[in-house]
Amino acid sequence: MSALKRIPLEKLRPGMFVHGFELSWFKHPYLTTRIGLLRDADRIEELRALGVPGVQIDVTRGLDVEPDPQPEPCAPAEEAPACRDALAEVPPQWDTGQTLRYARRLFVQSMESTRRFLAQAEAGQDLNMDEASRIVGVMVETAKSNRSVLRLLSVLKSYDDYTYTHSLNVAALGVLFGQDLGLGEDKLRILGLSGLLHDVGKCLIPREILTKPQSLTPAEFEVMKRHTVLGWRYVQDQGQIPGVVAEAVLDHHERQDGTGYPRNLKGNGIPGLPRILSVLDVYDALTSDRVYRAGLSPHAALRTIYTEMNASLPRDLLMRFVRCVGVYPPGTVVQLKNGFYAVVTGSNPRQPLHPPMTLFLGPDRKPVRPRRVETVRLGTGSSGSGYEIARTVEPSEVQPPGSDIWL
Repeated sequence: MSALKRIPLEKLRPGMFVHGFELSWFKHPYLTTRIGLLRDADRIEELRALGVPGVQIDVTRGLDVEPDPQPEPCAPAEEAPACRDALAEVPPQWDTGQTLRYARRLFVQSMESTRRFLAQAEAGQDLNMDEASRIVGVMVETAKSNRSVLRLLSVLKSYDDYTYTHSLNVAALGVLFGQDLGLGEDKLRILGLSGLLHDVGKCLIPREILTKPQSLTPAEFEVMKRHTVLGWRYVQDQGQIPGVVAEAVLDHHERQDGTGYPRNLKGNGIPGLPRILSVLDVYDALTSDRVYRAGLSPHAALRTIYTEMNASLPRDLLMRFVRCVGVYPPGTVVQLKNGFYAVVTGSNPRQPLHPPMTLFLGPDRKPVRPRRVETVRLGTGSSGSGYEIARTVEPSEVQPPGSDIWL
């Protein structure tokens, strides 16, 4: 017989059996809130990043609460070097388990750092640029040997912290895309830093406008548009941030057809960095859950960009971005011709219609044991194998699985 006990998240530790956690189904990436036996602290940090306040544990199937206080987690300010050590060695891409654990650590620590320096911006204080540069530096070093880590960051999104996760994802996408564009290391760091800071001006916009669950009125949208100029002024005042980063913060909402803001630039009049950021910013925004709408699947986001924004975004970069993320970008849920559901877990530039995937639901939409499939190998026969992609599935129909089976 089970004996359930509700405990705050700070008392959770490895060895406990988690019967469930307290968070709306729409605000987390898992199929269920039941975790089972907690084997390591990485999952605790992931729950903390999602904003989970507490959990139910079954003390008959795992450890009970310790009376002694838990050791403090690695964190803020002067203890930052210890955190850096945890990210010192990037795992090889073939080691999927270590890759996932490393991505979780990078997500949690980067989220904590992003919260801290954006809170500095909100308070009108100087940014801790050492911390911002460290985040981007880890991304650049990681991309050299294991691009899967940065792709996983987009799976570990937190609904309640859109401003932070969006900044983090645009930075990670920037490093991945910049690498595909052939940018050198210094330019990759500049692009990553621009992504991290591109929305810093939103910290200076009234919170009631930022979090409004309905569409903004014309007057409110004019206030929102000011975040580009406010962010540009703030970044310029920092002194130690390159001028091209400040320019990217100012111009990332400019559009090819002149419909953007704040300067109504057009075509080649838009500088290079903002042109890249405009694509990354729109893509991540479309795939993210917001207070006023659910996010699109990555595949649907690309389709929307092509059909509705083809004239406003740089077409040359759009084509290259699709080659970077794939026709079915990682994180897209698809239904196969045999009825099974799978999540795309990577890209295949030579065979873009046949990405690697992991099965997670049967035709009846009941969970199945996760299984990695390579569709390009399974579908080579003339009659096919049933593992060909039949259609993409939106999150409103089938929620994407959690990061545990993503790789």
